[in-house]
Amino acid sequence: MIQPGMSGDTADHSPDVRWRARIPYVLLVLVAVLPYLPTLTFGFVYDDHLAIEENPHLNLWPGFQRIFLSDVWTLSASASDSNYYRPMFLVAYHAVFHAAGARPVAFHLVNLLFHVATTLMVFTLSLRIWKKTSIGVIASVLFALHPTHAEPVAWVAALSELGYTLFLIVGLYFYIQEHPSRWTHVLAMASFAVALLWKESAVAFVPLIVLWDVVVTKQWRWKLWGAAAAVTLAYLMLRVVALGGLAPAVHYQLTLTTQLLTALSNVGFYVRKLIAPLRLSAVYGTEFVSTLNAKIVLVLVLAALGAWKLRGRQAWSALWIVVGLLPVLLVSRVVVPLADRDLYLPSIGFAWLLAVALDSLTRRVAVPACGALAIVSLVLLVQQLPVWRDDIPLFKQALERQPDSSSIRLLLASELARRNQFSEAIRYLDDILAVRPDDIQALVDKAGVQLSARDFAGVRSTCAKVFAFDPNSARCWYDMGYLEEVEGNLAEAREKFAKAYKLDPELSQALLHQGLMEARTGSLESAAKTLELAVQRLPTAPALNNLGTVYAERGDLKKAVDSFRTALRVDPSFELARHNLERAIADAQTVR
Repeated sequence: MIQPGMSGDTADHSPDVRWRARIPYVLLVLVAVLPYLPTLTFGFVYDDHLAIEENPHLNLWPGFQRIFLSDVWTLSASASDSNYYRPMFLVAYHAVFHAAGARPVAFHLVNLLFHVATTLMVFTLSLRIWKKTSIGVIASVLFALHPTHAEPVAWVAALSELGYTLFLIVGLYFYIQEHPSRWTHVLAMASFAVALLWKESAVAFVPLIVLWDVVVTKQWRWKLWGAAAAVTLAYLMLRVVALGGLAPAVHYQLTLTTQLLTALSNVGFYVRKLIAPLRLSAVYGTEFVSTLNAKIVLVLVLAALGAWKLRGRQAWSALWIVVGLLPVLLVSRVVVPLADRDLYLPSIGFAWLLAVALDSLTRRVAVPACGALAIVSLVLLVQQLPVWRDDIPLFKQALERQPDSSSIRLLLASELARRNQFSEAIRYLDDILAVRPDDIQALVDKAGVQLSARDFAGVRSTCAKVFAFDPNSARCWYDMGYLEEVEGNLAEAREKFAKAYKLDPELSQALLHQGLMEARTGSLESAAKTLELAVQRLPTAPALNNLGTVYAERGDLKKAVDSFRTALRVDPSFELARHNLERAIADAQTVR
Protein backbone atom coordinates (compact mmCIF):
# COMPACT_ATOMS: atom_id res chain seq x y z
CA MET A 1 0.00 0.00 0.00
CA ILE A 2 1.27 3.45 -0.91
CA GLN A 3 1.85 5.52 2.19
CA PRO A 4 0.91 9.21 2.33
CA GLY A 5 3.66 11.36 0.83
CA MET A 6 5.26 8.35 -0.92
CA SER A 7 3.63 8.56 -4.37
CA GLY A 8 5.50 7.62 -7.55
CA ASP A 9 5.65 11.30 -8.62
CA THR A 10 7.92 12.15 -5.71
CA ALA A 11 10.77 10.05 -7.08
CA ASP A 12 10.31 11.46 -10.61
CA HIS A 13 10.78 15.03 -9.37
CA SER A 14 13.67 14.45 -6.99
CA PRO A 15 16.71 16.76 -7.35
CA ASP A 16 18.90 13.94 -8.70
CA VAL A 17 16.43 13.04 -11.42
CA ARG A 18 15.93 16.70 -12.37
CA TRP A 19 19.70 17.20 -12.59
CA ARG A 20 20.16 14.07 -14.73
CA ALA A 21 17.45 15.38 -17.07
CA ARG A 22 19.43 18.61 -17.51
CA ILE A 23 22.74 16.91 -18.30
CA PRO A 24 22.02 16.51 -22.05
CA TYR A 25 21.17 20.21 -22.32
CA VAL A 26 24.38 21.25 -20.55
CA LEU A 27 26.39 18.89 -22.75
CA LEU A 28 24.81 20.23 -25.92
CA VAL A 29 25.40 23.85 -24.94
CA LEU A 30 29.09 23.05 -24.43
CA VAL A 31 29.32 21.16 -27.72
CA ALA A 32 27.58 23.96 -29.60
CA VAL A 33 29.63 26.76 -27.99
CA LEU A 34 33.21 25.64 -27.36
CA PRO A 35 34.34 24.82 -30.92
CA TYR A 36 32.93 28.13 -32.18
CA LEU A 37 34.31 30.42 -29.46
CA PRO A 38 37.16 31.59 -31.75
CA THR A 39 34.55 33.16 -34.05
CA LEU A 40 34.07 35.89 -31.44
CA THR A 41 37.52 37.18 -32.42
CA PHE A 42 36.76 37.11 -36.16
CA GLY A 43 36.14 40.22 -38.23
CA PHE A 44 33.65 40.98 -40.98
CA VAL A 45 34.06 39.14 -44.28
CA TYR A 46 32.56 39.11 -47.74
CA ASP A 47 29.03 40.65 -47.74
CA ASP A 48 29.41 41.81 -44.11
CA HIS A 49 31.30 44.91 -45.26
CA LEU A 50 28.40 46.24 -47.32
CA ALA A 51 25.67 44.93 -45.02
CA ILE A 52 27.15 46.20 -41.73
CA GLU A 53 30.55 47.86 -41.71
CA GLU A 54 29.86 50.37 -44.51
CA ASN A 55 26.07 50.44 -44.24
CA PRO A 56 24.74 53.96 -43.46
CA HIS A 57 21.18 52.64 -43.17
CA LEU A 58 22.04 51.02 -39.83
CA ASN A 59 22.59 54.45 -38.30
CA LEU A 60 19.16 55.66 -39.40
CA TRP A 61 16.18 53.51 -38.42
CA PRO A 62 14.15 53.36 -41.66
CA GLY A 63 10.95 52.29 -39.91
CA PHE A 64 9.18 48.95 -39.97
CA GLN A 65 7.26 49.88 -43.11
CA ARG A 66 10.39 50.30 -45.20
CA ILE A 67 12.08 47.25 -43.66
CA PHE A 68 9.10 45.03 -44.48
CA LEU A 69 8.74 46.51 -47.96
CA SER A 70 12.41 46.37 -49.01
CA ASP A 71 14.85 43.70 -50.01
CA VAL A 72 18.05 43.16 -48.05
CA TRP A 73 20.44 44.96 -50.40
CA THR A 74 18.31 48.08 -50.89
CA LEU A 75 19.02 48.91 -47.24
CA SER A 76 22.76 48.30 -47.44
CA ALA A 77 25.83 50.15 -48.66
CA SER A 78 25.20 48.50 -52.02
CA ALA A 79 21.80 50.20 -52.34
CA SER A 80 20.95 47.75 -55.14
CA ASP A 81 17.83 45.71 -55.74
CA SER A 82 17.82 41.94 -55.21
CA ASN A 83 15.58 38.91 -54.71
CA TYR A 84 16.51 38.62 -51.04
CA TYR A 85 13.45 39.51 -48.98
CA ARG A 86 14.38 38.94 -45.31
CA PRO A 87 12.91 41.60 -43.01
CA MET A 88 13.67 39.76 -39.73
CA PHE A 89 17.30 39.67 -40.80
CA LEU A 90 17.25 43.48 -41.16
CA VAL A 91 15.47 43.93 -37.82
CA ALA A 92 18.12 41.79 -36.11
CA TYR A 93 20.95 43.77 -37.69
CA HIS A 94 19.46 47.07 -36.54
CA ALA A 95 18.96 45.72 -33.02
CA VAL A 96 22.55 44.51 -32.71
CA PHE A 97 23.98 47.66 -34.28
CA HIS A 98 22.07 50.00 -31.98
CA ALA A 99 23.04 47.89 -28.96
CA ALA A 100 26.74 47.47 -29.73
CA GLY A 101 27.62 49.46 -32.85
CA ALA A 102 29.51 47.88 -35.73
CA ARG A 103 31.68 45.70 -33.48
CA PRO A 104 32.15 42.28 -35.10
CA VAL A 105 32.12 40.48 -31.75
CA ALA A 106 28.49 41.49 -31.12
CA PHE A 107 27.30 40.16 -34.47
CA HIS A 108 29.30 36.95 -34.13
CA LEU A 109 27.86 36.43 -30.66
CA VAL A 110 24.33 36.60 -32.06
CA ASN A 111 25.18 33.93 -34.65
CA LEU A 112 26.64 31.73 -31.94
CA LEU A 113 23.60 32.13 -29.69
CA PHE A 114 21.29 31.23 -32.56
CA HIS A 115 23.35 28.10 -33.24
CA VAL A 116 23.13 27.09 -29.58
CA ALA A 117 19.37 27.68 -29.54
CA THR A 118 18.94 25.67 -32.75
CA THR A 119 21.01 22.78 -31.36
CA LEU A 120 18.85 22.68 -28.23
CA MET A 121 15.68 22.78 -30.34
CA VAL A 122 17.01 19.91 -32.48
CA PHE A 123 17.36 17.90 -29.26
CA THR A 124 13.91 18.89 -28.01
CA LEU A 125 12.27 18.06 -31.34
CA SER A 126 14.22 14.77 -31.49
CA LEU A 127 12.78 13.73 -28.12
CA ARG A 128 9.29 14.47 -29.40
CA ILE A 129 9.81 12.47 -32.59
CA TRP A 130 11.94 9.53 -31.46
CA LYS A 131 10.99 9.29 -27.75
CA LYS A 132 14.56 8.32 -26.91
CA THR A 133 17.19 10.49 -25.24
CA SER A 134 20.14 8.65 -26.78
CA ILE A 135 18.94 9.35 -30.33
CA GLY A 136 18.31 12.98 -29.43
CA VAL A 137 21.78 13.46 -27.95
CA ILE A 138 23.60 11.73 -30.80
CA ALA A 139 21.67 13.62 -33.48
CA SER A 140 22.12 16.99 -31.74
CA VAL A 141 25.87 16.50 -31.22
CA LEU A 142 26.34 15.50 -34.85
CA PHE A 143 24.30 18.52 -35.93
CA ALA A 144 26.21 20.94 -33.69
CA LEU A 145 29.60 19.73 -34.95
CA HIS A 146 28.92 19.15 -38.63
CA PRO A 147 31.84 20.82 -40.46
CA THR A 148 29.59 22.51 -43.04
CA HIS A 149 28.22 24.63 -40.20
CA ALA A 150 31.49 26.59 -40.08
CA GLU A 151 30.03 28.92 -42.70
CA PRO A 152 26.60 29.75 -41.20
CA VAL A 153 27.98 30.17 -37.68
CA ALA A 154 31.23 31.99 -38.50
CA TRP A 155 29.81 34.24 -41.22
CA VAL A 156 27.69 37.07 -39.84
CA ALA A 157 25.70 37.43 -43.07
CA ALA A 158 24.45 33.84 -42.71
CA LEU A 159 22.29 34.79 -39.74
CA SER A 160 19.18 34.40 -41.91
CA GLU A 161 20.07 30.71 -42.30
CA LEU A 162 20.21 30.23 -38.54
CA GLY A 163 17.09 32.29 -37.94
CA TYR A 164 14.77 30.52 -40.35
CA THR A 165 16.02 27.08 -39.27
CA LEU A 166 15.41 27.85 -35.60
CA PHE A 167 11.86 29.09 -36.09
CA LEU A 168 11.00 26.30 -38.53
CA ILE A 169 12.02 23.74 -35.90
CA VAL A 170 10.00 25.58 -33.26
CA GLY A 171 7.00 25.47 -35.60
CA LEU A 172 7.43 21.71 -36.11
CA TYR A 173 7.74 21.21 -32.35
CA PHE A 174 4.31 22.76 -31.86
CA TYR A 175 2.87 20.97 -34.88
CA ILE A 176 4.02 17.47 -33.87
CA GLN A 177 1.90 17.01 -30.75
CA GLU A 178 0.33 13.85 -29.42
CA HIS A 179 -2.46 15.91 -27.88
CA PRO A 180 -2.64 19.08 -30.00
CA SER A 181 -4.77 22.06 -29.13
CA ARG A 182 -5.85 25.17 -30.96
CA TRP A 183 -3.05 27.12 -29.32
CA THR A 184 -0.32 24.69 -30.38
CA HIS A 185 -1.56 25.00 -33.95
CA VAL A 186 -1.57 28.79 -33.71
CA LEU A 187 1.97 28.77 -32.33
CA ALA A 188 3.09 26.40 -35.10
CA MET A 189 1.76 28.69 -37.82
CA ALA A 190 3.09 31.83 -36.11
CA SER A 191 6.56 30.28 -35.91
CA PHE A 192 6.32 29.32 -39.57
CA ALA A 193 5.41 32.90 -40.48
CA VAL A 194 8.41 34.26 -38.57
CA ALA A 195 10.67 31.68 -40.23
CA LEU A 196 9.52 32.87 -43.67
CA LEU A 197 10.41 36.45 -42.72
CA TRP A 198 13.92 35.25 -41.91
CA LYS A 199 14.39 33.49 -45.24
CA GLU A 200 12.20 32.19 -48.04
CA SER A 201 13.66 28.69 -47.64
CA ALA A 202 11.33 28.24 -44.65
CA VAL A 203 8.61 27.34 -47.18
CA ALA A 204 9.99 23.80 -46.64
CA PHE A 205 7.76 23.74 -43.54
CA VAL A 206 4.70 23.02 -45.70
CA PRO A 207 5.91 19.79 -47.37
CA LEU A 208 7.51 18.70 -44.10
CA ILE A 209 4.23 18.79 -42.16
CA VAL A 210 2.31 17.17 -45.02
CA LEU A 211 4.89 14.39 -45.26
CA TRP A 212 4.84 13.95 -41.48
CA ASP A 213 1.09 13.45 -41.53
CA VAL A 214 1.08 11.17 -44.58
CA VAL A 215 4.25 9.14 -44.00
CA VAL A 216 4.42 8.96 -40.19
CA THR A 217 1.01 9.48 -38.56
CA LYS A 218 -1.14 8.43 -41.58
CA GLN A 219 -3.42 11.44 -41.14
CA TRP A 220 -4.92 13.87 -43.60
CA ARG A 221 -5.12 17.13 -41.67
CA TRP A 222 -6.53 19.31 -44.41
CA LYS A 223 -7.35 22.24 -42.15
CA LEU A 224 -3.81 22.55 -40.86
CA TRP A 225 -2.37 22.16 -44.34
CA GLY A 226 -4.75 24.87 -45.49
CA ALA A 227 -3.60 27.13 -42.64
CA ALA A 228 0.04 26.62 -43.65
CA ALA A 229 -0.88 27.33 -47.26
CA ALA A 230 -2.66 30.53 -46.17
CA VAL A 231 0.44 31.70 -44.26
CA THR A 232 2.55 30.96 -47.34
CA LEU A 233 0.16 32.87 -49.60
CA ALA A 234 0.17 35.90 -47.27
CA TYR A 235 3.97 35.83 -47.28
CA LEU A 236 4.11 35.59 -51.07
CA MET A 237 1.75 38.55 -51.42
CA LEU A 238 3.93 40.61 -49.07
CA ARG A 239 7.01 39.53 -51.01
CA VAL A 240 5.45 40.58 -54.33
CA VAL A 241 4.62 44.01 -52.91
CA ALA A 242 8.16 44.43 -51.56
CA LEU A 243 10.09 43.10 -54.56
CA GLY A 244 7.69 43.74 -57.41
CA GLY A 245 7.46 40.00 -58.05
CA LEU A 246 8.22 36.63 -56.47
CA ALA A 247 11.75 36.58 -57.88
CA PRO A 248 12.08 39.38 -60.43
CA ALA A 249 15.60 38.61 -61.64
CA VAL A 250 15.93 35.77 -64.15
CA HIS A 251 19.57 34.90 -64.73
CA TYR A 252 19.31 31.93 -67.08
CA GLN A 253 16.74 30.37 -69.35
CA LEU A 254 17.21 26.60 -69.25
CA THR A 255 15.47 23.64 -70.81
CA LEU A 256 13.35 21.48 -68.54
CA THR A 257 15.83 18.59 -68.92
CA THR A 258 18.75 20.79 -67.89
CA GLN A 259 16.80 22.16 -64.93
CA LEU A 260 15.96 18.65 -63.69
CA LEU A 261 19.42 17.18 -64.18
CA THR A 262 21.12 20.23 -62.66
CA ALA A 263 18.84 20.06 -59.62
CA LEU A 264 19.60 16.33 -59.17
CA SER A 265 23.32 16.98 -59.59
CA ASN A 266 23.15 19.73 -56.97
CA VAL A 267 21.38 17.36 -54.57
CA GLY A 268 24.24 14.92 -55.16
CA PHE A 269 26.74 17.67 -54.38
CA TYR A 270 25.03 18.43 -51.07
CA VAL A 271 24.62 14.76 -50.13
CA ARG A 272 28.34 14.24 -50.66
CA LYS A 273 29.10 17.22 -48.39
CA LEU A 274 26.82 15.76 -45.71
CA ILE A 275 28.46 12.34 -45.85
CA ALA A 276 32.05 13.50 -46.42
CA PRO A 277 32.44 17.22 -45.57
CA LEU A 278 35.84 17.60 -47.19
CA ARG A 279 37.34 20.40 -49.32
CA LEU A 280 34.84 22.92 -48.00
CA SER A 281 34.86 26.37 -49.55
CA ALA A 282 33.17 29.74 -49.29
CA VAL A 283 32.58 29.72 -53.06
CA TYR A 284 31.52 26.90 -55.34
CA GLY A 285 31.10 27.13 -59.09
CA THR A 286 27.72 27.05 -60.80
CA GLU A 287 27.50 24.01 -63.07
CA PHE A 288 24.63 23.26 -65.44
CA VAL A 289 24.18 19.61 -66.28
CA SER A 290 22.55 18.14 -69.37
CA THR A 291 23.70 14.51 -69.06
CA LEU A 292 24.00 11.94 -66.27
CA ASN A 293 26.99 12.28 -63.95
CA ALA A 294 28.29 10.56 -60.83
CA LYS A 295 26.38 12.88 -58.48
CA ILE A 296 23.07 12.16 -60.22
CA VAL A 297 23.75 8.43 -60.07
CA LEU A 298 24.50 8.75 -56.34
CA VAL A 299 21.16 10.47 -55.77
CA LEU A 300 19.22 7.89 -57.77
CA VAL A 301 20.90 4.99 -55.96
CA LEU A 302 20.27 6.50 -52.52
CA ALA A 303 16.67 7.28 -53.47
CA ALA A 304 16.11 3.67 -54.53
CA LEU A 305 17.69 2.35 -51.33
CA GLY A 306 15.61 4.74 -49.23
CA ALA A 307 12.37 3.73 -50.95
CA TRP A 308 13.25 0.08 -50.36
CA LYS A 309 14.47 0.22 -46.77
CA LEU A 310 13.08 3.29 -45.02
CA ARG A 311 9.63 3.66 -43.53
CA GLY A 312 7.88 5.98 -41.11
CA ARG A 313 10.06 8.46 -39.25
CA GLN A 314 13.26 7.31 -40.97
CA ALA A 315 11.70 7.85 -44.39
CA TRP A 316 10.55 11.28 -43.23
CA SER A 317 14.10 12.08 -42.07
CA ALA A 318 15.46 11.18 -45.50
CA LEU A 319 12.79 13.26 -47.21
CA TRP A 320 13.68 16.11 -44.81
CA ILE A 321 17.10 16.36 -46.51
CA VAL A 322 15.59 16.72 -49.98
CA VAL A 323 12.80 19.06 -48.88
CA GLY A 324 15.32 21.26 -47.07
CA LEU A 325 17.22 21.66 -50.32
CA LEU A 326 14.25 22.35 -52.60
CA PRO A 327 14.26 26.16 -52.22
CA VAL A 328 17.87 26.38 -53.43
CA LEU A 329 17.35 24.07 -56.41
CA LEU A 330 15.11 26.34 -58.50
CA VAL A 331 17.93 26.69 -60.98
CA SER A 332 15.86 28.11 -63.82
CA ARG A 333 14.32 31.00 -61.92
CA VAL A 334 17.08 32.35 -59.69
CA VAL A 335 20.56 30.91 -59.87
CA VAL A 336 22.01 30.79 -56.35
CA PRO A 337 25.59 29.51 -56.00
CA LEU A 338 25.99 26.27 -54.09
CA ALA A 339 26.97 26.97 -50.48
CA ASP A 340 27.73 25.06 -47.30
CA ARG A 341 25.19 27.16 -45.40
CA ASP A 342 22.39 25.58 -47.45
CA LEU A 343 22.99 22.36 -45.50
CA TYR A 344 22.16 23.83 -42.10
CA LEU A 345 18.52 22.67 -42.18
CA PRO A 346 19.00 19.48 -44.27
CA SER A 347 21.77 18.29 -41.94
CA ILE A 348 19.16 17.71 -39.23
CA GLY A 349 17.52 14.91 -41.23
CA PHE A 350 20.95 13.46 -41.95
CA ALA A 351 21.85 13.59 -38.24
CA TRP A 352 18.63 11.73 -37.35
CA LEU A 353 19.36 8.94 -39.81
CA LEU A 354 22.89 8.54 -38.46
CA ALA A 355 21.70 8.68 -34.85
CA VAL A 356 19.07 5.99 -35.41
CA ALA A 357 21.62 3.77 -37.15
CA LEU A 358 24.21 4.23 -34.37
CA ASP A 359 21.62 3.75 -31.64
CA SER A 360 20.61 0.40 -33.14
CA LEU A 361 24.12 -0.96 -32.54
CA THR A 362 25.18 -2.61 -29.32
CA ARG A 363 26.46 -0.25 -26.65
CA ARG A 364 29.91 -1.72 -27.03
CA VAL A 365 30.04 -0.70 -30.67
CA ALA A 366 27.83 2.40 -30.58
CA VAL A 367 29.79 4.37 -27.95
CA PRO A 368 33.20 4.26 -29.69
CA ALA A 369 31.55 4.78 -33.08
CA CYS A 370 29.75 7.89 -31.85
CA GLY A 371 32.91 9.16 -30.18
CA ALA A 372 34.99 8.63 -33.31
CA LEU A 373 32.42 10.33 -35.51
CA ALA A 374 32.19 13.31 -33.15
CA ILE A 375 35.98 13.66 -33.00
CA VAL A 376 36.37 13.51 -36.79
CA SER A 377 33.62 16.13 -37.19
CA LEU A 378 35.26 18.34 -34.56
CA VAL A 379 38.68 18.11 -36.23
CA LEU A 380 37.28 19.00 -39.66
CA LEU A 381 35.25 21.85 -38.16
CA VAL A 382 38.22 23.30 -36.28
CA GLN A 383 40.31 23.12 -39.45
CA GLN A 384 37.71 25.02 -41.49
CA LEU A 385 36.78 27.74 -39.01
CA PRO A 386 40.01 29.85 -39.12
CA VAL A 387 39.64 30.72 -42.82
CA TRP A 388 36.50 32.68 -41.91
CA ARG A 389 38.57 35.04 -39.76
CA ASP A 390 39.44 37.28 -42.71
CA ASP A 391 38.58 37.71 -46.40
CA ILE A 392 42.01 36.98 -47.82
CA PRO A 393 42.47 33.45 -46.38
CA LEU A 394 38.79 32.78 -47.13
CA PHE A 395 39.09 33.61 -50.82
CA LYS A 396 42.58 32.11 -51.17
CA GLN A 397 41.31 28.79 -49.86
CA ALA A 398 38.43 28.97 -52.33
CA LEU A 399 40.91 29.66 -55.15
CA GLU A 400 43.00 26.65 -54.10
CA ARG A 401 39.86 24.53 -54.41
CA GLN A 402 39.02 26.05 -57.83
CA PRO A 403 42.23 27.40 -59.39
CA ASP A 404 40.50 28.22 -62.69
CA SER A 405 37.71 30.29 -61.12
CA SER A 406 37.52 33.86 -62.40
CA SER A 407 34.74 34.76 -59.92
CA ILE A 408 37.01 34.01 -56.96
CA ARG A 409 39.81 36.09 -58.50
CA LEU A 410 37.33 38.94 -58.84
CA LEU A 411 36.49 38.62 -55.14
CA LEU A 412 40.17 38.60 -54.17
CA ALA A 413 40.87 41.63 -56.35
CA SER A 414 37.94 43.52 -54.85
CA GLU A 415 39.09 42.84 -51.30
CA LEU A 416 42.70 43.74 -52.05
CA ALA A 417 41.58 47.00 -53.66
CA ARG A 418 39.44 47.74 -50.59
CA ARG A 419 42.68 47.49 -48.58
CA ASN A 420 44.49 49.80 -51.07
CA GLN A 421 46.67 46.93 -52.32
CA PHE A 422 46.06 48.03 -55.90
CA SER A 423 48.96 46.35 -57.70
CA GLU A 424 48.11 42.98 -56.14
CA ALA A 425 44.45 43.44 -57.06
CA ILE A 426 45.32 44.21 -60.69
CA ARG A 427 47.55 41.11 -60.80
CA TYR A 428 44.54 38.87 -60.09
CA LEU A 429 42.46 40.72 -62.69
CA ASP A 430 45.24 40.40 -65.27
CA ASP A 431 45.31 36.65 -64.58
CA ILE A 432 41.68 36.52 -65.76
CA LEU A 433 42.32 38.74 -68.76
CA ALA A 434 45.33 36.69 -69.82
CA VAL A 435 42.95 33.79 -70.41
CA ARG A 436 39.89 35.80 -71.52
CA PRO A 437 40.83 39.28 -72.79
CA ASP A 438 37.15 40.06 -73.38
CA ASP A 439 36.04 39.38 -69.80
CA ILE A 440 33.90 42.47 -69.25
CA GLN A 441 33.64 42.13 -65.49
CA ALA A 442 37.40 41.82 -65.08
CA LEU A 443 37.96 44.85 -67.33
CA VAL A 444 35.36 46.94 -65.48
CA ASP A 445 36.82 45.97 -62.11
CA LYS A 446 40.32 46.76 -63.35
CA ALA A 447 39.21 50.23 -64.40
CA GLY A 448 37.70 50.71 -60.93
CA VAL A 449 40.95 49.68 -59.23
CA GLN A 450 42.93 51.98 -61.51
CA LEU A 451 40.58 54.83 -60.62
CA SER A 452 41.13 54.20 -56.91
CA ALA A 453 44.88 54.13 -57.54
CA ARG A 454 44.53 57.42 -59.52
CA ASP A 455 45.98 55.79 -62.62
CA PHE A 456 43.85 57.93 -64.92
CA ALA A 457 45.65 56.92 -68.09
CA GLY A 458 45.03 53.30 -67.19
CA VAL A 459 41.33 54.02 -66.62
CA ARG A 460 40.99 55.55 -70.09
CA SER A 461 42.80 52.65 -71.72
CA THR A 462 40.82 49.96 -69.88
CA CYS A 463 37.44 51.65 -70.37
CA ALA A 464 38.20 52.01 -74.09
CA LYS A 465 38.48 48.21 -74.21
CA VAL A 466 35.24 47.89 -72.25
CA PHE A 467 33.35 50.22 -74.59
CA ALA A 468 34.58 48.20 -77.57
CA PHE A 469 32.66 45.22 -76.16
CA ASP A 470 29.88 47.06 -74.31
CA PRO A 471 29.19 50.75 -75.12
CA ASN A 472 26.59 50.79 -72.31
CA SER A 473 28.88 49.90 -69.43
CA ALA A 474 27.50 52.01 -66.58
CA ARG A 475 30.60 51.53 -64.44
CA CYS A 476 32.92 52.84 -67.14
CA TRP A 477 30.67 55.80 -67.86
CA TYR A 478 30.89 56.56 -64.14
CA ASP A 479 34.69 56.24 -64.24
CA MET A 480 34.91 58.57 -67.23
CA GLY A 481 32.65 61.06 -65.47
CA TYR A 482 35.03 61.03 -62.52
CA LEU A 483 37.95 61.79 -64.85
CA GLU A 484 36.03 64.72 -66.33
CA GLU A 485 35.37 65.97 -62.79
CA VAL A 486 39.07 65.74 -61.90
CA GLU A 487 39.95 67.71 -65.02
CA GLY A 488 37.38 70.41 -64.18
CA ASN A 489 34.97 69.61 -67.02
CA LEU A 490 31.92 69.75 -64.75
CA ALA A 491 29.19 69.84 -67.40
CA GLU A 492 30.71 66.85 -69.23
CA ALA A 493 31.14 65.04 -65.91
CA ARG A 494 27.49 65.66 -65.03
CA GLU A 495 26.36 64.19 -68.36
CA LYS A 496 28.47 61.07 -67.93
CA PHE A 497 27.28 60.51 -64.35
CA ALA A 498 23.68 60.97 -65.49
CA LYS A 499 24.21 58.44 -68.29
CA ALA A 500 25.79 55.95 -65.89
CA TYR A 501 22.81 56.19 -63.53
CA LYS A 502 20.34 55.90 -66.40
CA LEU A 503 22.09 52.74 -67.60
CA ASP A 504 22.20 51.29 -64.07
CA PRO A 505 19.75 52.82 -61.53
CA GLU A 506 21.44 50.77 -58.81
CA LEU A 507 24.64 52.80 -59.24
CA SER A 508 23.87 55.28 -56.47
CA GLN A 509 27.35 56.81 -56.50
CA ALA A 510 26.71 58.05 -60.05
CA LEU A 511 23.53 59.78 -58.87
CA LEU A 512 25.40 61.39 -56.00
CA HIS A 513 28.13 62.74 -58.24
CA GLN A 514 25.54 63.99 -60.72
CA GLY A 515 24.00 66.04 -57.92
CA LEU A 516 27.41 67.39 -56.93
CA MET A 517 28.12 68.49 -60.50
CA GLU A 518 24.74 70.21 -60.68
CA ALA A 519 25.50 72.05 -57.45
CA ARG A 520 28.97 73.10 -58.61
CA THR A 521 27.55 74.45 -61.90
CA GLY A 522 24.92 76.49 -60.03
CA SER A 523 21.85 74.33 -60.77
CA LEU A 524 20.83 74.25 -57.12
CA GLU A 525 17.22 73.20 -57.63
CA SER A 526 18.22 70.23 -59.80
CA ALA A 527 21.06 69.43 -57.40
CA ALA A 528 18.68 69.33 -54.42
CA LYS A 529 16.29 66.93 -56.18
CA THR A 530 19.12 64.69 -57.37
CA LEU A 531 20.84 64.60 -53.98
CA GLU A 532 17.56 63.94 -52.18
CA LEU A 533 17.10 60.83 -54.32
CA ALA A 534 20.73 59.82 -53.80
CA VAL A 535 20.42 60.21 -50.02
CA GLN A 536 17.23 58.17 -50.00
CA ARG A 537 19.07 55.31 -51.67
CA LEU A 538 22.39 55.69 -49.83
CA PRO A 539 22.33 58.03 -46.79
CA THR A 540 26.07 58.37 -46.23
CA ALA A 541 27.39 61.22 -44.09
CA PRO A 542 29.18 62.96 -47.03
CA ALA A 543 26.02 62.74 -49.17
CA LEU A 544 23.89 64.22 -46.39
CA ASN A 545 26.47 66.94 -45.83
CA ASN A 546 26.43 67.80 -49.54
CA LEU A 547 22.64 67.96 -49.54
CA GLY A 548 22.72 70.22 -46.49
CA THR A 549 25.19 72.50 -48.25
CA VAL A 550 22.86 72.79 -51.26
CA TYR A 551 19.93 73.58 -48.97
CA ALA A 552 22.00 76.25 -47.20
CA GLU A 553 23.01 77.87 -50.49
CA ARG A 554 19.35 77.97 -51.50
CA GLY A 555 18.48 79.63 -48.18
CA ASP A 556 16.51 76.68 -46.83
CA LEU A 557 18.31 76.67 -43.49
CA LYS A 558 15.84 74.42 -41.66
CA LYS A 559 16.39 71.62 -44.16
CA ALA A 560 20.13 72.32 -44.09
CA VAL A 561 20.23 71.95 -40.30
CA ASP A 562 18.27 68.69 -40.49
CA SER A 563 20.63 67.28 -43.14
CA PHE A 564 23.76 68.20 -41.20
CA ARG A 565 22.31 66.68 -38.02
CA THR A 566 21.44 63.50 -39.86
CA ALA A 567 24.96 63.37 -41.30
CA LEU A 568 26.32 63.50 -37.75
CA ARG A 569 23.97 60.72 -36.68
CA VAL A 570 25.45 58.57 -39.43
CA ASP A 571 29.03 59.59 -38.57
CA PRO A 572 29.48 61.52 -35.28
CA SER A 573 33.17 62.06 -36.10
CA PHE A 574 32.44 63.95 -39.35
CA GLU A 575 33.86 67.36 -38.39
CA LEU A 576 32.94 69.09 -41.66
CA ALA A 577 29.25 68.33 -41.07
CA ARG A 578 29.60 69.57 -37.47
CA HIS A 579 31.16 72.84 -38.67
CA ASN A 580 28.44 73.26 -41.31
CA LEU A 581 25.74 72.55 -38.74
CA GLU A 582 27.06 75.23 -36.37
CA ARG A 583 27.24 77.71 -39.24
CA ALA A 584 23.72 76.86 -40.47
CA ILE A 585 22.29 77.26 -36.95
CA ALA A 586 24.05 80.63 -36.58
CA ASP A 587 22.75 81.77 -39.97
CA ALA A 588 19.22 80.69 -39.06
CA GLN A 589 19.38 82.68 -35.82
CA THR A 590 20.63 85.72 -37.74
CA VAL A 591 17.72 85.50 -40.16
CA ARG A 592 15.29 85.50 -37.25
